[in-house]
Amino acid sequence: MPNDLHPSALRVLCFIGDYFKEQECAPSQAEIKAACGPWALVHLRELEMRGYLEHHPGRHRGLKMLKPGLKLILAQKVKP
Repeated sequence: MPNDLHPSALRVLCFIGDYFKEQECAPSQAEIKAACGPWALVHLRELEMRGYLEHHPGRHRGLKMLKPGLKLILAQKVKP
């Protein structure tokens, strides 16, 4: 459950989920940072370590959501 995440990490996860839904591909790290702020990449690493995302280094847009069902939970927790 995302209850153990920092609110900013939840925003990053929500942004990534929205981006996947709208663009049908992963956002770049630059897009994540631009949308979620300067600490977004720190939270991105936290999400990877906690098993919410998988990152494929060296691959452009190499993120994969491992728990995509969390989108409904995130929508209720994170207000824009």
